[in-house]
Amino acid sequence: MSTMAYADPGHTPLFGAIYPVWLAVDLRILLILYPVFICLVLVSRIPAYKERCEENFSSLENGGMRWIWIYMITLMISGLSYFYLCFSNHPTRLFTQQWLVLFLLTYNTIQIIARRSPWLDTDLQEIADDEEQAATDELSPFPPEYRASFEAWMTAEKPYLNKDFRVVDMMQVLPLNRTYLSRFLKTEYGCNFYQLVTTYRIKEAQTIIRDNPEIKMWEVAELSGFTSAIVFNRAFKREIGLTPTEWQQTCNNT
Repeated sequence: MSTMAYADPGHTPLFGAIYPVWLAVDLRILLILYPVFICLVLVSRIPAYKERCEENFSSLENGGMRWIWIYMITLMISGLSYFYLCFSNHPTRLFTQQWLVLFLLTYNTIQIIARRSPWLDTDLQEIADDEEQAATDELSPFPPEYRASFEAWMTAEKPYLNKDFRVVDMMQVLPLNRTYLSRFLKTEYGCNFYQLVTTYRIKEAQTIIRDNPEIKMWEVAELSGFTSAIVFNRAFKREIGLTPTEWQQTCNNT
């Protein structure tokens, strides 16, 4: 039975060219550092992305926040896997676990860094154009009827009960683009779209709880426009200072 012999990397054209680099840099270390680098990039950009989502979406889960955390967890798992694979003694490690994988990860890294806003969907990418246009316009107060029309619409139609309610839906009652809608909310209410809609939803939830003393909190979350009971409890606690259940008990005791 013949024994398979592995070629010396220095005796092949491909590896002969890159062998000096291989001697100078241990590519296994680069593979280990890659997940750490990408995580740092994502963490640095999360605040700006979260702010952009809050200006445009009433539910951050529907706005695309969740994928970041899933991607970071996957990246950490991948990093641990690379650590094991890179320091194993598998005979194909040199090509499959270092050169090929490093090429793919480097390519993906360039795609992430080079893109203007790698996490924004096609719809949100138009915001930058609106902001550029708004920056060239002179600031001026909004007509009083804008606020009256908006509040009348929110009271009568209750669009905030829709989990997918977005800032662009305000165009139904206000003749403004996305950027000016965000500016309108900050000027008139001192908050962004997500914060204002959350306030409306919590007020709706309080009304539902008062009118239905025995109602379950997950039902209140569903009826008031929240995406889940967890999101509802967190928002209610932050806004009111009590959990929904605690607030329900105070209502039942009065």
